[in-house]
Amino acid sequence: MKCSPLAVVVALYGVACTPDYPEPFWTGSYLAYSTTTSAEICEGSWRVQDKYVQALTQYLDVSVPTPLHFAYIDRSEVSDYCFQDDLDGCEYDGKAYSTRPVLFHELAHAVARGSGHEGARAFQEGFAEVFGNGLSGSNERVPADEVLRSFSQEGPHYYTAGLFIRFLVERHGLEPLLSFMRRTTLDEAFASVASTFEMEFGESLDAALLAFDEYPSCGMWENRIAVVECGLPVVPWANDRWEASSTVECANENVLGPMFEDDEMLVWTSQGLEIAEAGGYVVDVKGKFAGTAGVRFTRCGSCWDSVDFLVKAGQARAVTLTPGKYYATFIKTLAEVGELDVSLTHMP
Repeated sequence: MKCSPLAVVVALYGVACTPDYPEPFWTGSYLAYSTTTSAEICEGSWRVQDKYVQALTQYLDVSVPTPLHFAYIDRSEVSDYCFQDDLDGCEYDGKAYSTRPVLFHELAHAVARGSGHEGARAFQEGFAEVFGNGLSGSNERVPADEVLRSFSQEGPHYYTAGLFIRFLVERHGLEPLLSFMRRTTLDEAFASVASTFEMEFGESLDAALLAFDEYPSCGMWENRIAVVECGLPVVPWANDRWEASSTVECANENVLGPMFEDDEMLVWTSQGLEIAEAGGYVVDVKGKFAGTAGVRFTRCGSCWDSVDFLVKAGQARAVTLTPGKYYATFIKTLAEVGELDVSLTHMP
């Protein structure tokens, strides 16, 4: 049993005590991975998350004490480690706890706080959503002023905070956000937060909130800054055709999961794609699988210019694409064996 000065708990109860941190079974350059479960875990769940911590620290141009620690825990243990039983995970002292084998959100917290970027609570949570892996279920947008003044651990608050932080990055760039987060703390009074906001962003918080009303809504998967997926090497085109394939096997070092979604255990991996010319394309996905299987295409952008669609295995679809970097995410159920093949061609 270890007692830790967890900020959220200290304010109420003093020092919080947790079970001993589980011993890592894998340690990379940036991440040490542990689990308290006996569940199967795909190799990419630790290897890709190791790359994620590296990519995020490089993107932010910060350093943190490494390796960061990630523990995949059973949902029955959430209250032991996170002091609430209705969370998917938590982070403190450079250690992330998650009821899922992959959760960039908590690692984003570890990078932010470990590099001195605490931020007011809604900003910290919005930051973690923007640099997370888009797995939060809510797409309900609520008044941003309400979220900033009194953040609550509800899906719409996380979703709205994520939209607002991405809006600020699009509007002002990354550095004012990081400077603001260095100068504010989790439970800082709103008036103080608003004052620091104006100094760092060069506009009042009220003005930013008014402008945010024009920011379109989209899923967090499209709104996030996907530092891993958008940094993947591009699979080249050949003879005016783009082709890629994957067996999406759990033992592959780039395959993540499995994740329980809609009564299925899903695994996935991504490959990079560049679209040079705007226009119509035909996407054809080959493969025969039971349950969910297909390839999801996502443009590396924000809600201003999002493109996101799924083509199921065994189907073809005509789409209109704009130029830019994309990533193709190959998805199937854990139990299914076979290869997913996808091709992209210009419409005749």
